[in-house]
Amino acid sequence: MTDSPNVLFILSDQHRFCSMPGVDGCEVLAPNLERLQRAGTTFTNCFSNYPVCAPARGMLMSGRWPSDTGVVNNLSELEPSSGSLAEIFARDGYQTCFIGKWHLHAGPPETIDGNDRYLPQGPGRHGFERMNVWTETNRHWDSVRYEEETGAAVRTRGYNATLMTDEALQFLGERDPTRPFFLFLSLNPPHPPLDDAPPDCLALYSDRSLSVRQNVPEALSSGAKLVPAGAHRNQVTMTLQEQLGQYYAHISAVDKEIGRLLSALEELDELANTLVVYSSDHGDMLGSQGKLRKGAFY
Repeated sequence: MTDSPNVLFILSDQHRFCSMPGVDGCEVLAPNLERLQRAGTTFTNCFSNYPVCAPARGMLMSGRWPSDTGVVNNLSELEPSSGSLAEIFARDGYQTCFIGKWHLHAGPPETIDGNDRYLPQGPGRHGFERMNVWTETNRHWDSVRYEEETGAAVRTRGYNATLMTDEALQFLGERDPTRPFFLFLSLNPPHPPLDDAPPDCLALYSDRSLSVRQNVPEALSSGAKLVPAGAHRNQVTMTLQEQLGQYYAHISAVDKEIGRLLSALEELDELANTLVVYSSDHGDMLGSQGKLRKGAFY
């Protein structure tokens, strides 16, 4: 244990605040997120002021507006600069590690959802000493990760949130215990497609009728289908009620990974000395105001 607190920052993708435990009308099952809420602070007045993946992540990493960085859409790249989030921690002697969906450098055009390419050692890592970048992460099963040292692309086997958490646990076991760490774990769920959550998490909602927000039009609540431009495959065929169950299932899956991390920190006697932050880059409309997906400022 070090004198300075460790920082574990867990970022999911497209998890809206009103689908957090304890929010009125939300029936998501997430005991580990509830544990974090009981032990800490919930920021109820915190907003994603650019509700699209790359711009939101660019602001988080740089502390600057998209108009300053040029990261204004999901094909933009965050250029190296002084003062990035990881660089600030590194200057204070922290071990810095990033694992998961970076989504601030365009990936190879031939890949599925190719938002990321391999980032070699150097300024392109924005201060992260260790960087395990994944691509094709919207493919929640059997995604592609890059070997940290060589950049070789490796097709994985399994649910990517679990495999990314495995890498985070490996880092915790290998780190230098005499230095504090800043570990940034970037998970993809509950980002669509929604119909591929782990079976045990899907089973939590299979026989339940879930509440919808009061600002969802009656037609959608009653089973009409809304197919927005760029919809993922299951949004074309599923009702809002079905989508909500799938969405919650992915949140429950993320919650299980949070539980594994908290247990590991307890076993390492580091939990009391670690600031654990959970957030998301933006939310999902999920029928509110008659809309689906992201990019709206509601």
